[in-house]
Amino acid sequence: MIEINPRVPFNTEWCAYWEDFLTDEEINFLVHHNAWNTKTFAKVGGANIQAYDSDYRRTNVAWFDFSPEHQTIWNKIKEAITTVNNQYFHADVKGIYEPMQLTEYTAADRGYYDWHTDMAPEDKLVPRKLSMVLMLSDPCEYEGGFFQIKTD
Repeated sequence: MIEINPRVPFNTEWCAYWEDFLTDEEINFLVHHNAWNTKTFAKVGGANIQAYDSDYRRTNVAWFDFSPEHQTIWNKIKEAITTVNNQYFHADVKGIYEPMQLTEYTAADRGYYDWHTDMAPEDKLVPRKLSMVLMLSDPCEYEGGFFQIKTD
């Protein structure tokens, strides 16, 4: 069992956060994972309507799948989602149905992603109820990169 102590900022009910969720070894595993060898420039739109739009999104993405060597991190993520959901959100979550998107924002590309809802039309089959963001870079190592949640 992992020890997480999520906090809810500003007495809100729409997000929770905590620090030091992953160990340095787990972060290094993700940052240096061979999935990055197949990274691509990110597209926008759902599975059926994907396009490049550098005014809307400038990031590289790779995918962290469910293979056996990834189970330790996936189990930790599942436990965290369950804990936070049970404590704050109470959504009827059946599991994780898509691989983890590893996203890279670079200064050279002026990395950016405009306001968006974390869902796609195909999510109607298995609705996305919760999203989780893991910040892997040390904030001392870059400028900008603010993660914002729009509530209206």
